[in-house]
Amino acid sequence: MKKVLITGANGMIGSALVNELIDKYELVLLDKYTNRIEQYSDKALIIKESLSDMEKWQDSLEDVYCVVHLAAAVHWVPKTVEEEKQFIKTNAEGTKDLFEICSGKGVDKFLFLSTNDVYEASNELITEETETNPTSVYGKSKLLGEKYITENNADVNPSVCIFRPASVYGVNDKGSMKSLIAFCRKGLVPMIGDGLNKKALLYLKDLIQAVEKYIESDDIKSGEVFNISSGDFGYKEMIDNISDVFGYKPFRLYIPGWFCMNIASKIGPLKKLAVAGETKMVSNDKANRLLGYEIGYRLVDGLRDSREYYY
Repeated sequence: MKKVLITGANGMIGSALVNELIDKYELVLLDKYTNRIEQYSDKALIIKESLSDMEKWQDSLEDVYCVVHLAAAVHWVPKTVEEEKQFIKTNAEGTKDLFEICSGKGVDKFLFLSTNDVYEASNELITEETETNPTSVYGKSKLLGEKYITENNADVNPSVCIFRPASVYGVNDKGSMKSLIAFCRKGLVPMIGDGLNKKALLYLKDLIQAVEKYIESDDIKSGEVFNISSGDFGYKEMIDNISDVFGYKPFRLYIPGWFCMNIASKIGPLKKLAVAGETKMVSNDKANRLLGYEIGYRLVDGLRDSREYYY
């Protein structure tokens, strides 16, 4: 049985991945929190440590076939220079240090979960060839991590793969979908412009499928980058689907698109309105062709599947 080490194993994505892989691989689970993965202590090695304390756990990389690197600073916006430095330290420098240790330990494969925030909003369909231009500290820190591992793996193991997932929703979500559902539950939701702008979304179980496809693959060349999503959905379509699945009937407060783009985008507390009004669509074609990835959950399916969590 091949050994797989997962960093950030207690997080939203990590805990779902552990649940899927626990009987298929010998797992090493790294996270400073373990409440979601303690149930697997009889089947996996759980290391309750921070990613940055590598000297305490790096020996656990011996004989590891694949590292799935999920640990990251995410879901908060840095307000100071020091907080921005923490993003860089965790998402860029932490990835660099981990990759170097994996190289020295003979790890075969290294999967880095980056983000589609490395791209700026665009009305054009985004592919892996689209120029990167992150506008957030989170996106910038992830892109720095990408650049390090792709620029330094030419002649050494491990083989590197980068996923750029769309906005992930599902069980244990703390992001934008949870916020939008909360607005609908409370009975008042902002409707940005005509609501026809589209965003790429990714249901958690689809992402887990893609990760497993990569671990199982033996013909993906090192350095490949994949966009992963469950499709592109209009803002109004999201609200309609939430209303149908949960039975909510929120009042829709219409906010002009020009206000969001020209004014809200410049005011800290209102910046999320501007983001909600942006368009960011991504292509899965490369993942379909090379990974064999297939969308399993459209938006309404994902919401129904995770309804109990969001209620």
